[in-house]
Parts: sequence; structure tokens; C-alpha cells
Amino acid sequence: MKILIYVLIVLLACSCKTQSCRDYLTKQTLSLKIDSFYLANPNLAKYIQELIMNEFTFDNIAVGDLEWRGKVYVELFYNKRGEVTKCIFLTHAPTSIEEEVKRCIQYTNLGIDINHSANIKVITYIDLTGCYGNTN
Repeated sequence: MKILIYVLIVLLACSCKTQSCRDYLTKQTLSLKIDSFYLANPNLAKYIQELIMNEFTFDNIAVGDLEWRGKVYVELFYNKRGEVTKCIFLTHAPTSIEEEVKRCIQYTNLGIDINHSANIKVITYIDLTGCYGNTN
């Protein structure tokens, strides 16, 4: 039953035409509760991915790692205040790229306050397959 509700929420979120509707579903719907955490819905994962990509810069990457291309999958845990408490890399990337991703993750405070003691689990990725990031 929980999975059916989750699928309906995702379909509803994807079909929303207005930004306020999408924002409401992103901020208010944490999706399924599994053990001691809530699994975030795909809209929230996409939002966090955009925050990380906007902060990411290749200026902090070691010269030897600049040629590396791929997707870096990350599992993040947020506490009830929307702060990152744990970051796990699900795919291997060069150390300097992982350090830059960790730096960018600091800026992904969700700015929400939920009334639950459970953490929010977000699985997202940073796509470095063809982009050169922010060069500012």
C-alpha cells in the first residue's frame, strides 16, 4: 500500500504545472518511511542535485583529475532541521572530485523543519560526463 501511495505522489508531482505545486510536493512530501529514515521523493533529489551542480567548480580539482568524466552517485542523510548529517559515495571518483562534491554538499541545507525524529535519505548524482562545471 505504501508503494502505491508513493507512485501516486511521484506521478502527481511530475504532472504539476505550477512551480508552487511542485514546491509544495517537494517540501511537504518525504515519501516512504523505512526504518529510521524517510526516503525523499525524486523532486527533492533533483533539487539537491541542482544545488550541488550550481556550487561545483573545476577550479578546486587536481590537474590530474580534470580528465575524469562520469556520474558521482551520493547518498545523503539530512536531520529534521534539513542539515546534512552523513554523506556516502556510492560510486568511486578521484579524491579531489569527491572533496569538491563534499564542499558543495555543505550548501544544500534544505531549510525545512519536520516534526519527525527520523532522518531524510536522499540518493542523487552529480553528472560530470560532459560538462565543465562552474568556471567562476
